[in-house]
Amino acid sequence: MIMYLCGEYDSWDMRSLSVGMMGGMGMGGMGMGGMGGMGGMGMGGMGAVYKAHDLEVDRTVGLKVIRPDLAGNPAILARFKQELVLARQVTHRNIIRIYDLNEADGVKFITMEFIEGEDLRTILTRHGKLSPKEAVDIMRQACLGLVVAHHEGVIHRDLKPGNIMKDASGRVVIMDFGLAKTVQGDGMTQTGMMIGTMEYMSPEQAMGADLDARSDIFTMGLIFYELLTGNIPFRAESAIASLVKRTQERAVPLSDVDPTLPPALSLIAAKCLERDRNERYNSIQEIIDDLDTFEGKRPRSGGSGHSIGSLFLTSSAPTTI
Repeated sequence: MIMYLCGEYDSWDMRSLSVGMMGGMGMGGMGMGGMGGMGGMGMGGMGAVYKAHDLEVDRTVGLKVIRPDLAGNPAILARFKQELVLARQVTHRNIIRIYDLNEADGVKFITMEFIEGEDLRTILTRHGKLSPKEAVDIMRQACLGLVVAHHEGVIHRDLKPGNIMKDASGRVVIMDFGLAKTVQGDGMTQTGMMIGTMEYMSPEQAMGADLDARSDIFTMGLIFYELLTGNIPFRAESAIASLVKRTQERAVPLSDVDPTLPPALSLIAAKCLERDRNERYNSIQEIIDDLDTFEGKRPRSGGSGHSIGSLFLTSSAPTTI
């Protein structure tokens, strides 16, 4: 049996609306039984998310319920299963933990770790932009999670502010692996098909090309840029026009948008946002290394691989943010 707080699914923002009970059907203690008392259920693109309490193991969980009108759609069901299978491959404090996929009374749902916090979209809407210190912390934590995902061969493909949460303790968590794929090609799309959120696609993603971890690196650059400036690069009249711009133009440097930002952060963002993926960072770890160098957590050196460590040598002391 589950006691739940009904909440609206809106970019993972969970707002308490009502309290009710769902009688169990067994199913590992997560059976839903009747849906009575679920008034006020908020619907998102694929379904709704509830804050629930699993009485069998005595823990609060997130309950992601597929919309009834989509429950018979094989592609949507495959995406639900994809999220479970791929997220289970990745265990890290900066990655949402997925517990199980179940069905009761014809309702399919995923149980997951419940995060008490806000997504980055909500935070940006409230503050406009973040301080360099906070933006670097968020970027670093998200990258730490992606290092583990990429090590397991999992590419997220749908990173965006709405899919990254920050809890009350400051922990950053990457959500929603429903569009993720493995480097071996176990995903929901075929070559030539464009998938993801247009505003946060890499150039190769926009062109429907084969993707690797460097696509996630580009998207993290877009998010970092937005955290620091409150704006996304490649702004255009439409999402399609923005996609075209990022396949043809370089992003305006952060230092041109806000001259008060530390130049090193402009370099890091620019390295992530190279149109040619061969010119980007080779790995997420290289971004972490440069962020750590910027904060004085590691020695300043000539750099290695595609890192820009040598560009930090212009200052002998850690940058103050």
